[in-house]
Amino acid sequence: MSKKRGKLSKEEEQYIINNVSIKSIEEIATALNRTTDPVKKFCRKNQLTYGDLTDEEYDDVVLTARLKTRPYWGEVIQQFTDNELEYFIKNWVLLMKQFREDVLFTEELQMKQWITLEVMGNRVMKDRRAAQTNINRLEQLLVEEYNVPVGERNADRIMHLETELSMIKNSISAYTTEHSKILDRVKDITKELKGARSDRIKTIEDSRGSFAGFLKSLEDETIRARVGEDIEIMRLAKERAKKDLSEYHTFSDNFVDQPLLTPETVKEEDYE
Repeated sequence: MSKKRGKLSKEEEQYIINNVSIKSIEEIATALNRTTDPVKKFCRKNQLTYGDLTDEEYDDVVLTARLKTRPYWGEVIQQFTDNELEYFIKNWVLLMKQFREDVLFTEELQMKQWITLEVMGNRVMKDRRAAQTNINRLEQLLVEEYNVPVGERNADRIMHLETELSMIKNSISAYTTEHSKILDRVKDITKELKGARSDRIKTIEDSRGSFAGFLKSLEDETIRARVGEDIEIMRLAKERAKKDLSEYHTFSDNFVDQPLLTPETVKEEDYE
């Protein structure tokens, strides 16, 4: 029996929502007579987690959910078509992963501009392709007209086709120019984004030279949060090591005893 294709129905979407937490993707797909791809796509789009999510898929769901909380998300969904919106989300998630989610809000806005320009560039190239297809069609029609004996040719039709062909060819040039401008702006934002991040990394590197430099680097909220996480990890590691080292240990002569670290780590023993 062939699998169903096309867009999920409202009933199918509701079935996924109701069962995603209790059934596997394969079970849901089988029940809907679908492949797993549209089910997974729906789950990712709606931030629905499921049991057999890979780490990468889970990260995609989490980051997509985060994107939809950003203050510019409302504008984004009004600017793009459904396909363009999906393209925007995928690129935003990939950029976040590339930057290890270490992105300031100003850098987020640069990311948004970068992806928006990519979408605009795609639109221009699609329009250019459509124009080229139209040129080919008109040229074929003109060939057919010119193949007609001179006395039987439709002069008005030929003039109309020539005029339309000339206008579309001019638009090809305009599309090329517009696309070049978009590419230049994409390059500029790429440089700006990398430059801003390089400056931040340089601040971190410089902070290692002196205590005053370290304190200066803590003015950056991202660096401050990272240092706080490192301190907490070190504290937990110290406590774990202290606990492990204070346990009973079997020495090389098979004598079992507790290493004496501090008075606080000595275990209480019952003596007869």
